[in-house]
Amino acid sequence: MKKLKLFFLTSSTILLTLLMLGACASEAKLTDEIGGIPKITLKIPADNAVIDLSATDKVSFAWTDDNAAPAYVLEMSKVGSTSGTSRKYNTTVTALDIVSGEMDVEIAGTLGGAKKGEEAQIQWSVSPTAGTYTKAEVRKFGVKRIPDDTPPPVDPEQPSTDQLSDNSGQQIPIFAWYGFNTNAPEERWADMKAAGFTISQAKDMLLLYNDRQDVFAGGSSAVFFSGLDAAAAHGIQLVVTPRVFDFLSPADVNKLKAHPGLWGYHIADEPRTVAEFAEINSTINKAKSFDNTHPCYVNLAGCLHCDDATPNSWAPTLSAGPAFPEPSPCIGFVKSFVDAVPVPMLSFDVYPIWVNTNTNQRELQKRWYYTLDVMSAESKRKNIPLWAFALTTAHFNSGYPYPIPTKNDLRLQVYSNLAYGAQLIAYFTYEYTPQYNGTPWEGPFTESGTKTSTYYTMKGMNEEFIPLSAVFLNAEMIWAAHTGEIPAGCTELDRSKLPSVFQSLDITGGKGALVSLMKKGNDNFLVIVNHDINEDISVQVSGTAALRRVKKDASVVIADNRVHTVTPGDVLIYFWK
Repeated sequence: MKKLKLFFLTSSTILLTLLMLGACASEAKLTDEIGGIPKITLKIPADNAVIDLSATDKVSFAWTDDNAAPAYVLEMSKVGSTSGTSRKYNTTVTALDIVSGEMDVEIAGTLGGAKKGEEAQIQWSVSPTAGTYTKAEVRKFGVKRIPDDTPPPVDPEQPSTDQLSDNSGQQIPIFAWYGFNTNAPEERWADMKAAGFTISQAKDMLLLYNDRQDVFAGGSSAVFFSGLDAAAAHGIQLVVTPRVFDFLSPADVNKLKAHPGLWGYHIADEPRTVAEFAEINSTINKAKSFDNTHPCYVNLAGCLHCDDATPNSWAPTLSAGPAFPEPSPCIGFVKSFVDAVPVPMLSFDVYPIWVNTNTNQRELQKRWYYTLDVMSAESKRKNIPLWAFALTTAHFNSGYPYPIPTKNDLRLQVYSNLAYGAQLIAYFTYEYTPQYNGTPWEGPFTESGTKTSTYYTMKGMNEEFIPLSAVFLNAEMIWAAHTGEIPAGCTELDRSKLPSVFQSLDITGGKGALVSLMKKGNDNFLVIVNHDINEDISVQVSGTAALRRVKKDASVVIADNRVHTVTPGDVLIYFWK
């Protein structure tokens, strides 16, 4: 395959320079091969030819040698346009739209008499007439020898007969925090399902922050159950408030408990003091008195922004001095919570990526990875799954400007959570949120329900990591450590503790990586996440013949010692039995 590079050079006239990497002998000609149109041969150094497209839809040109059959064909098609800035061209293998900027196009075939390291240039000038492109001037000129600096091809990694043990197809649950109202049109449910979500927190079923009773208007439960029906029809389950029991008859309670669209009950979000535990337990007991089958959900906040001196503080502020004493107020609070409150999971949120307005650079909250350390340790101690969040809504809060998330931003959050053993990924938020503390928010949807670019970023992230459920779902995190710049409160990787299947592990560039050891039955994994949000890192591993690598599609290849470039937030997964 050869490559064409196209550059948009003018606005009133499209002037395209096509650079064909490869060679063209000086005898090469450009010949019009379309039947019914006079044949035109362009010879070096330069002849001009005008092709009238007013009577035909397309014209093809073929490179030939003297007395040789055409080896490459470039086809130009007439496509109407009123903008003067867009034009479609076709080659034998692809179509391209010319817009401002540079585009690469793969072309097939070779040029007769070609010598490696030579190039040919063709200049196309296309002028708009009456709103369409009707005339093309083609001029062939210049042949010069250039160095052949094409890098050698990379040998593909070899597939392995060793495969992951989990071929169940089950996915890690994905939670839409603050989902849309249950009376939303069908396409909204389809969008949620298409983006990979399995659980939603419907706004009109929360009744958490006010006394709205929208879904029980007129004393009827019909709207409430129609929402559950719509969710179930799309394979989604809803989290509702236990206050719904205030509006349901005994028959409706039984109907709710048996409904496939019900996940469970939202009890509380981000309790701040130990004193709140009694009220939380009271609400849990109320829910269980009606339904002892479905789980109750409480979410904690992470270890940020609180004063160490506050007796009930659960989140110590990181100081610039010596390491903080342990157990810290954060650990004390989390231990007290999981010991006092009977929740079947440990859920927490930290939104770690913000923009430093002085440098305009993304930075990480200093206590995010420490929070992951604390939460994962407590989930292991209590033998309950860890749930964690990623931020999809840009906003300004507590002095921190949180940006519109990029794919790298979501990767860093999702893969770090998974590397620490998270068994569910929640996104804050899914639905449009008008404002908080007087500042506008921008998330996956606009106020009118139109999908934003963030929806597609989020959807793409889910599509990327869902196949890796075969690695992470029901896996146990054995230990987690860091290289490079060690996040506050976290552990530096001791390479002597790497499993014997590894002979060396070199991580260079950026600020280093998160490295975790995970186990799932007979499958063992070393997960490496670039914990630098701005810079790439390079990872090179050598190991025994038993070492494998898991690709994003969950296929397995034989691990070799090639150097992998890992972009911000991205992951490498090594595997052995």
